[in-house]
Amino acid sequence: MQRRDLGIGAAVVVAAVLMVTAGFEIGSRARARQPASSPGAPAAAPASTVADPGTTAGTVAGTVPPVPDRSTTGTGVPGSAEPIVGTPVPASGRLLAAPAVPARIAAGSGGLACAQLQVRVTGLVPASCGRASLAPSGRPVVWVSGRVPGSRALALQVWSPAGEGTWERSLAATEPRPARTWTAVRVATPALSAGGRTLLAQFRSQGPGAPLAYDLVSFPAGGPPAVLAHRGRLAHGTVRVTVTATGAAVLDDYSTRTEADAAPGGASAGGLVHTRIGLVAGSFRYLARDRVSASDPQPQAKG
Repeated sequence: MQRRDLGIGAAVVVAAVLMVTAGFEIGSRARARQPASSPGAPAAAPASTVADPGTTAGTVAGTVPPVPDRSTTGTGVPGSAEPIVGTPVPASGRLLAAPAVPARIAAGSGGLACAQLQVRVTGLVPASCGRASLAPSGRPVVWVSGRVPGSRALALQVWSPAGEGTWERSLAATEPRPARTWTAVRVATPALSAGGRTLLAQFRSQGPGAPLAYDLVSFPAGGPPAVLAHRGRLAHGTVRVTVTATGAAVLDDYSTRTEADAAPGGASAGGLVHTRIGLVAGSFRYLARDRVSASDPQPQAKG
């Protein structure tokens, strides 16, 4: 592996992050080793995120739209806007957003149940559904993925409490070009902080490199669920949760060097670009950035 030179200014940022994280292991040598877990992932890259035992994580056939990501050149490849270790991961380019058409539903004393999120409520033919309490507030959300009747467009919705026994559709993402943009939507809710879980929404695109994009959703105490960070257009991308030797949970994502030179199996002449992301002082930050050989063992996913 070969680390990028951060420069004097970036080194100062790294020092500050190290002081805050206190236990995060920044180097590749500190990564926990673990086997691939997701079926259908590229042979040369680690498998997609582990399913979360706290929810009913699911996969739907569909794809990811080409969304600009300021943290990369558009393919998950380092460029002029390459992520700097220690800086926050931006939410620009996020796929989940407040829906244009508000929707509410009355829930029972136990809260919203997946059985209530049917076509008449969501406008979707449900395929997968789950519930989790998100950090930092620890408040619950229910997510549902499925297809829009007629157009067959893939979609994902996140519902949250709206007071007085009602729940509202807080976030939604719908395939912009039905049956031509996305190939899959996956959801997991790993525990990335002591305050609760984070909703990890993955969108896989059609096209060269089968790009991956993902949103990280939190639930602040003073507002509705919100996308805290976004990573986009990771060629042959995978993302997984790694628990470090200190017990800290972080995200590791991998992508091939470019969409153009990526081999069908997911490898490229330059190996894989690895980015480690962790929750530090309320925001997701880049903790490491390096290249790894496609043949190197990768960290094991843990939920």
